[in-house]
Amino acid sequence: MTTKPYLVEAANSVTSRWLTEIDYSSDMLISGYSAWSLLAALTLGATGPAKNELAAVTMVDGDAGPAVRELWERVSEEADGGFGLWVKPEVSIEGSFKALLPKLTTGEIPADMSIFDRWISTATDGLITEFPRIVDSQTLMVLASALTVDVDWETPFEPGTMKWPDSDTWFTGLGRREEVSAAASIVSLGDRSISRYVSRSTSEIDVHLVAGQAEDGPAEVLATAIGALEGTAEIIVATDLRPGDEAGCLQVKKVDGDRDYVYVQVPQFSIAGSHQLTELPSLFGLSTAMDSSRGHFGNISSFPLALQKVVQKVVAEFSATGFKAAAVTVASARAGAAPPEGVCKQVSIDHDRPFGFLVVHRPTQLVLFSGWIATSNGFDSRP
Repeated sequence: MTTKPYLVEAANSVTSRWLTEIDYSSDMLISGYSAWSLLAALTLGATGPAKNELAAVTMVDGDAGPAVRELWERVSEEADGGFGLWVKPEVSIEGSFKALLPKLTTGEIPADMSIFDRWISTATDGLITEFPRIVDSQTLMVLASALTVDVDWETPFEPGTMKWPDSDTWFTGLGRREEVSAAASIVSLGDRSISRYVSRSTSEIDVHLVAGQAEDGPAEVLATAIGALEGTAEIIVATDLRPGDEAGCLQVKKVDGDRDYVYVQVPQFSIAGSHQLTELPSLFGLSTAMDSSRGHFGNISSFPLALQKVVQKVVAEFSATGFKAAAVTVASARAGAAPPEGVCKQVSIDHDRPFGFLVVHRPTQLVLFSGWIATSNGFDSRP
């Protein structure tokens, strides 16, 4: 299966643009890929000016349906995903549209919201148990995109304890000592340098832990990390680093020993987020599609439909043995119209202050989830 690079670029662009609009005063988690997937489905179903506006964001043109489905299927080999489509009885769905959506569940919009809850709980392996409450008396169609990641680390972390800045509480810290490799690096873009540690899983999904200097903004740190995926940033891997090099949470120094090594430490954390994409309509290409004076989705149904709301719920857990994350993005529609002997090199990466992370599909360099840990709210406290 051949993934179209321009679609990966488009999905990562949604992530990058969204990250510039985020409030980083508290912990943050988004899935730009889940958002792009829903927007891509809407693009395939749209017509007229609404399709043009959506396509400018998703890079999905009129004949891109098979390529989009290929990307969805390629990612779902490692990160489970699927769609749900529910309508009122008066709305008939085009068979050609349903054929484009993999792992599609269809049905009538239920009066009992617990039916939606059961669907999302099944689709996310229980990580998300409540479907976004966006259905009202005017809702004629609900389209949902679900994404789930559940991976084990190639090498588990060892639980320990660590502190957070200005905190008297001890938290569960996860540590790992390993040989020096490309997993640890300094990434530079322009005049900014960050630390990066890639925690590899046994599947094709990795988690990139990234941090900048104390004065660096979270959006800039995450943008630099994405630049490394796109080939626009310089990467100096740990094997090429020398004592005295440092950036972000990474420091290199000489210590007693016979073999160079990397030691990384990170808090065990869980994080959740909820976002209203329709509050940023121009960012996501939704302005025209929200105009209820006319219909905009003729490739979905002959019944005139206009977007009502688009929301996302997302959760993630980073533990000693692996990483789990899930996202659901939902749209509702209404009617519309080499060292000296005895001394070795230690590369330490101590995430004991705010840091970010990217969940990356290794073969395509597609960013599935992005997050920023600003507080210790999601940490496990230790006695």
